Amino acid sequence: MNDFLRREDQENFQLGSQIGIPNRLQSYFGRFNYSYLDRYLFTGTFRADGSSRFAPSNRWGYFPAGAFAWRLSEEEFLSNTSWIDDLKLRLAYGAVGSDAISSELWKQSWASATGTYSINETIQPLYRPASSLIANPDLKWETTITRNIGLDFTLFDRKVSGSLELYKNTVKDLLLVRDVSPLTGFSFTQENIGQTSNKGIELTLSTDIVTSENFNLQGGFNISINRGNIDELAEGIDGQYGSNWGSVAQNPREDYVFQVGQPVGLIRGYIYDGWYTTDDFNYDPDTQTYTLKDGVADYASGVLGNVYGTASNKPGAQTAYPGVQKVKDTNGDGVIDDLDIGIIGDTNPVHTGGFNFSGNYKAIDFALNFNWSYGNDLYNVTHQAAYLGNKEAGLFRNRFQELAGHYKIYDIVDGQLNQVVEPAALDALNENATTFLPYPENAVVSTFAIEDGSFLRLNTLTIGYTLPNPEKLGITRLRFYGSVFNVFTLTGYSGYDPEVNVDETGRSSYYPTPGFDYQAYPRPRTVTLGLNLEF
Repeated sequence: MNDFLRREDQENFQLGSQIGIPNRLQSYFGRFNYSYLDRYLFTGTFRADGSSRFAPSNRWGYFPAGAFAWRLSEEEFLSNTSWIDDLKLRLAYGAVGSDAISSELWKQSWASATGTYSINETIQPLYRPASSLIANPDLKWETTITRNIGLDFTLFDRKVSGSLELYKNTVKDLLLVRDVSPLTGFSFTQENIGQTSNKGIELTLSTDIVTSENFNLQGGFNISINRGNIDELAEGIDGQYGSNWGSVAQNPREDYVFQVGQPVGLIRGYIYDGWYTTDDFNYDPDTQTYTLKDGVADYASGVLGNVYGTASNKPGAQTAYPGVQKVKDTNGDGVIDDLDIGIIGDTNPVHTGGFNFSGNYKAIDFALNFNWSYGNDLYNVTHQAAYLGNKEAGLFRNRFQELAGHYKIYDIVDGQLNQVVEPAALDALNENATTFLPYPENAVVSTFAIEDGSFLRLNTLTIGYTLPNPEKLGITRLRFYGSVFNVFTLTGYSGYDPEVNVDETGRSSYYPTPGFDYQAYPRPRTVTLGLNLEF
């Protein structure tokens, strides 16, 4: 129970209390190790975990694991191979459980509500569900199963070492939230909704590049290639879900998707196609109205919403107008609607990795550490949201510099805003326009917000100097050093940081939204100076 006091005024206080739902975890663990001739190594473990976050019938989960290693370099058939110092083959299998859910999800909880009612003239208290989630007593442990085969090696008189590993990981009985029918009186329920898997290969190397009396240089390298997959989803789950960054002010609201046979991290939306120009319309000079030409698709009702400043210069319910953002009518039916939504981004990289150098020249030492990612998309919502012009945000708020070149339908004449309507005048005003009108009420999620997130970053740079013959000063060792973190980043990404992952679930607490960049704080560059002193 947490108690707190809230000051109402200078003399009065109000006492309140809040009771959380407790949870308990009980575990048993056993391990078995065996080694024969220091050549054949085996480890087996078994654990049983019980969690009060599940109903009594599903409370316990059982998770075995085992690993086998074979030191090949000790075998007779490799004993005369001079360039192999150590060679070990590894096989492993293991399972581990997750109960990362609230304690209240398997049993319905209630909260007091305002009001009362009467039974047989006796006043009864009124209760309501404590949340919009309906209880699910069938919840059970989410289980991650890992399988890998690896080869560890040391070669050439220990000048080269590393490992090569292949793996496949499976997560089954995923604990995630799904929608339920409004007829239940609830919005969501927690379920074990399906299974995902990841498989890949990892290579790690380290080597002595130069070894001498005055100059030494060591290097390291690692690369990881991973491929994820959604193996199955429970019946009735379409896999579409939203980051909810814009609530109703984004279309589609479900801008991410789980799709069987595809990886986690796919983004849904439209294909950006610039903006409507005066050539897309027939212009009536008498009414100053722009009417779309035959064959040019318009938005369906509600997709883009109002585009402020254009309402009186287009017929009926038409949304399109010169300067309005355009997306492709991918199915060619003449209207831009939900049928034109597709997969527009994949946040999974082709490969990731890093490399490093360290060494010394006489008393000066140095170290550089790089990392990279290649081939992943980023969802730059900050960039996309900058083009909203809804009435709540206001048309005249501060904007990013990139909007200075947007398409304009107003000019400044004698210090006053003057709407420009005639086609030739609009074309002249927007001869150097770089982007569309930033006045829509809704944001259309499109490839406009999808960017290549590939990068190469120098994470840390350290240079040090160790004082020779420190014993003359009565000390054992004295080293001065300086380090810089986040030295530089080579990338084509327009956001602050291509390694963005400020919120793994975006603005939704239920599903993962990798590659999501919305109002992320820039990563700082840090400089550290210091010394190591030993007596």
